[in-house]
Amino acid sequence: MGPVRVVYATGSSDQVSYHGSTRGATIVEFYSKPIVPQSRKRAEERAKYTEEVQNVTIVMPGAKVPAQVTTYMCSAFTLPDVPDAHIIKIDPVIDITSQATNPDFVHHMLVHVCEATPFWQKYQTPAECDSPLGNSESGCTSLLFAWAVGMGPLTLPLEAGFRMGKTASYGVVHLILEFHYNNVELRDDIVDRSGIRVHYTTNLRQFDASVMTLGDTVVTLPDIPPRNPYVEYETNCPTECTSKWSHSITVFADFQHMHQIGKQMWTTHWRDGKMIGYLNRVDFYSFNFQQNTYTQVELQPGDRFNVHCVYDSTSRSAPTDFAEGSEDEMCLEFIAYYPVLVTTNKEPFVFCGYVSVAGQNVTWCGDKDFTTQIDWNLNNPTVKDPPGTGAITFGNKPMICNKN
Repeated sequence: MGPVRVVYATGSSDQVSYHGSTRGATIVEFYSKPIVPQSRKRAEERAKYTEEVQNVTIVMPGAKVPAQVTTYMCSAFTLPDVPDAHIIKIDPVIDITSQATNPDFVHHMLVHVCEATPFWQKYQTPAECDSPLGNSESGCTSLLFAWAVGMGPLTLPLEAGFRMGKTASYGVVHLILEFHYNNVELRDDIVDRSGIRVHYTTNLRQFDASVMTLGDTVVTLPDIPPRNPYVEYETNCPTECTSKWSHSITVFADFQHMHQIGKQMWTTHWRDGKMIGYLNRVDFYSFNFQQNTYTQVELQPGDRFNVHCVYDSTSRSAPTDFAEGSEDEMCLEFIAYYPVLVTTNKEPFVFCGYVSVAGQNVTWCGDKDFTTQIDWNLNNPTVKDPPGTGAITFGNKPMICNKN
């Protein structure tokens, strides 16, 4: 069968009761024959691989969360001063005292790679913020890590790492941690100290890695109509955009993200006019069980990727916005890949997808520079998928084989 998504919950007694925050999601690989799964092979390789690894923990320095349902807060940090290194693993560090009041209190976290601009300086002390994503004045170039409820650490493959330090033009030095807090109980006494633990080595690996955003890149899709069990949106990363890539890339992790009424999400992969598979697919989406999907897929210049997001709005009596709030929606996909693609601006290639500007549905194709990287000639989606790419076969009756 290959990889199968599994959700689980744990408790301290034999009695069945609500599990609270002691839950998670993972992937289990089932096979019909006794073989060694790729994930186990890589784990065994990793156990044999030795390198000097250091780590630094970066957490919100006692951020008091306002008594309002939705709050976005940012805090700026600087990584240790090393001339050159690779980040090889990132752990989420979630404050258990915050989550104890509400398992979804820390709704999600984004870790932005930034420059030391006035925007970055502004958040030396944690404060409410608008997301650096899509803000051309923020000086933030890309995402390093994304976390949401149910997710665990990001472990990079042995051959790659996120470049850290000032040697490379895109080396990670300055970060902004962006938190979305979901304070449904309107508590005024919660101080959060969540963040990340960054593991790095000065023994450089073979490839530099980066993260690219697909889908609705800066959350500008039109509203979702209410009382509808199936509302589908489709965006794409078009051939005309990937043809600008200087080389093929390998995707090693994929994170798909919607909010509360997200129902299904999948991304088709096309080459030379033929669909060759799915970049990622979740047929039964739940916000409470999100995770990075570890993979190993080669993407080539000229490939096309169509991102589909389906929503069930039967519980809503009014249209649902695409925006940043807990009750709003998103349609985002983050792919971690190597080797890093660099634009003519000497910045990492971090956007390939839909954006609505001044009433036009166009394509963001390239780095963070909004003014130069929007392709006004590429209406998005440039090409739609044929019907049926999202058909769910799970639960269908097995076919009866013809013995002849």
